[in-house]
Amino acid sequence: MESWFGRHRRLRAVIDAVLEGRGGRVVTVGDGPPDAALLDYGCYRIPGGDPRSPCAQTLLASLEGPCEIVVPDDDAWRNLIGDIFGDRVRDRSMASYAPGPELEARVAVLSKHVPAGHALRRLDAGSAALVGPDLSPHGVNVLGGPARFAERGFGWGLFVNDTPVCASTSYAVSSKFVEVSIATRADHRRRGLAACAAAAMIADALGRGLEPHWNAFNPISKRLATRLGLADAGLCEILALDFARPDDR
Repeated sequence: MESWFGRHRRLRAVIDAVLEGRGGRVVTVGDGPPDAALLDYGCYRIPGGDPRSPCAQTLLASLEGPCEIVVPDDDAWRNLIGDIFGDRVRDRSMASYAPGPELEARVAVLSKHVPAGHALRRLDAGSAALVGPDLSPHGVNVLGGPARFAERGFGWGLFVNDTPVCASTSYAVSSKFVEVSIATRADHRRRGLAACAAAAMIADALGRGLEPHWNAFNPISKRLATRLGLADAGLCEILALDFARPDDR
């Protein structure tokens, strides 16, 4: 089954985490050997296998929004997704980033720039429980809650007193890679918090022997990735699926 997902060159931390049994699930249909499968992890649905098989059609047709379909580098899959969903999907492709030559040096500096009035802390189960929806996306819920996050993932946050106002977490962790997420509360943005927390998170990942990956949709996140020393690694093609089927709108 691993070979089915070789066409996906992006989001390797997410894909490998599912295939290695570290989170999410593999979805198949039928009782016999499948011809296709779908990886279900967080907001992502990642198809692989034979796009011409009945399994592929059944798997995709069963999807309910909202979710983000990661498109394989394969025109047959791309066409099948378009045939099934039509205008229910919209482009939400992301720029992918991987370590550049200056990454280690830059994160070492930026992680020390803790803004005044804030405390930089590693997230344990107790502090991870304080990371709420105002700091989405984050890996705490995706990994199954604070205790499982502390066991399977890691992250860093900037706190005012005991309240996290910025958090950088592992959205997915595999044996080789980590997908880094970052979020700052709206009323604490433009203060350099994201650079500090993300730098501490990436430095931690490097210390664990993991290659950090970053995927960005908005320009602010893209600029932050470059500032941290991450390098452009191409486009991750994603189609966002709407909430409702056409007859439910």
